[in-house]
Amino acid sequence: LFQPNCIAKQQHQPCPPSSCGIIGNISFPFRLKDDPSHCGDTRYQLDCVNNATLLTLFSGKYHVQDIDYKRYKIKVSDAGAVEDSNCFIPRNFLWDGNFRPTGLVGPDDFGSQPFVLDLDFTRIGYFNCANPVTGDPRYVKVDTTHTSRCATQGQGHVYALLEPSYLEYRVKDITVGCDLMVATLANWSLSEAEKGNFTYDEIHKRIIEGFQLSWLPVICENRCGKGTK
Repeated sequence: LFQPNCIAKQQHQPCPPSSCGIIGNISFPFRLKDDPSHCGDTRYQLDCVNNATLLTLFSGKYHVQDIDYKRYKIKVSDAGAVEDSNCFIPRNFLWDGNFRPTGLVGPDDFGSQPFVLDLDFTRIGYFNCANPVTGDPRYVKVDTTHTSRCATQGQGHVYALLEPSYLEYRVKDITVGCDLMVATLANWSLSEAEKGNFTYDEIHKRIIEGFQLSWLPVICENRCGKGTK
């Protein structure tokens, strides 16, 4: 990707790395909100709240689980799945359509949303159903009896439904009387997701582990010029 004659187009003033909770060595292009103005890139600004590192995506807050500077990847997970010990329903609606398709990046595509989604992911939809769903193992029951927040989100029967990437469910796959509440993403290989027969504890664990985003195309643009892939 990087040619030997690729010369950096921008020079960034050196800044000492920041840290927050389990995330140390926060450095370019990332920055914490209170870092000096010349440090990092404002498109990659992180918040440190109660010793947790948070990334804002489409107005939703996501916990940062890891930043891999060698592979240009950041792993994040829905704040609701991490912070709510009893109610595991995600807070933010997110699907792969929010992101620019990997490999289809044009010269003017980067700006307010500077990430591409890692290809190895699974969509997870949460459905509120008027009646219990039986005979379809894809619908995994979510226990909403623990907290009032869960109870208000699900007035009927709440189920999590895995949808492997590139294998979208069709309208006929959705049980009559079920309405989509929220959707999120998790890193789950296609072969794993297709096996099915998951418990909700397994699904919740994967959501907490998070999904990966890449900022590599923007780094390439910074070093080699706009429009470089």
